[in-house]
Amino acid sequence: MTIQVGVIGLGIGQKHLASLAQIPDVRIVAVADLVESHLLSIASLYNTHHYMHWQCLLDQELALDAVVLATPSHVRIEPIKAICERKLALFCEKPPAVCLDTAHQIAKLLTQAGIINAVGFQYRYSLFAERLSQLLRERGAHFARILVATGWPTFNWMPTPPQHLYKKAASGGPLIEHGIHFQDVLRYITNAEPVSVQAMAELGTLQPVEGRDTEETTLLLARYSSGLLATQVHCWSHVGDVSQLQVVGYDFDLTWHFADIHHLVGMIDQQTINECDRTNPYLEEMKTFIAAVQQHNQRLIRSSYIDACQSMAVCQAATEAIDNSIAHTVVPSFLL
Repeated sequence: MTIQVGVIGLGIGQKHLASLAQIPDVRIVAVADLVESHLLSIASLYNTHHYMHWQCLLDQELALDAVVLATPSHVRIEPIKAICERKLALFCEKPPAVCLDTAHQIAKLLTQAGIINAVGFQYRYSLFAERLSQLLRERGAHFARILVATGWPTFNWMPTPPQHLYKKAASGGPLIEHGIHFQDVLRYITNAEPVSVQAMAELGTLQPVEGRDTEETTLLLARYSSGLLATQVHCWSHVGDVSQLQVVGYDFDLTWHFADIHHLVGMIDQQTINECDRTNPYLEEMKTFIAAVQQHNQRLIRSSYIDACQSMAVCQAATEAIDNSIAHTVVPSFLL
């Protein structure tokens, strides 16, 4: 069964297009983006229809089965309403929304529509996610440490970061926009939920953009329901690319390095570990989404929209703690 897909938003959407193009049972029928020159270039590359507005794509492409929505998070609720009305499957780029209230509204829409849905947390589809998840189920962990130091997110056709990233009202800030990836995979491998967070941040001076309130460096401390303590340092003003997750228990110390080729290094039972995972997690998550659409089986999805709301709850609680300098309780995602 061939699945006909439209892609809305061609920033990170380009990665999803590259994955879709490698899946035999997929036909990319249309793309949409506000930057016309970029839109035309991508449409030509994939030999597909193109539109300057998401509404035009949905109105004209009547044979669609699924939509990949990769717009900025603050402009998602209207296209999702239309996608739900059409009963199309939805793959939504992370974060699920710009704030938790909006995310909960969207989750209700998706539940009422009964459509297949997924959020783009590709690290859940790495072999190391399963390896660490099994290890932690068997042995538990004392603490986890996340370190992310990279440049402000850009796309290869943009010389500077998208302007919405500089404003929390449009992006949610660095933890919601980007740091959510690492909180999400930590929730996944520990099978535990954060119950409280503390956080602080430094605005920094390396991005002299007028009116910017998105911080360059943030620090998060979380207590999990399992007793695990976790830290995350997240910096958007570094010339290199450092992204790693360390978990430490009684008889193991492992660090997962996130890169084009993922590495897992450290020690288990005094035995040295040095492994690499050459699979493409973007491709694996998209293959799973397409299979879920074909089989109409939501259980295949490792990161549903409702589950993604809980990862967002952690990052929003941390962002609120930064704003008022007190510890915040993580509000559990509502039960549907």
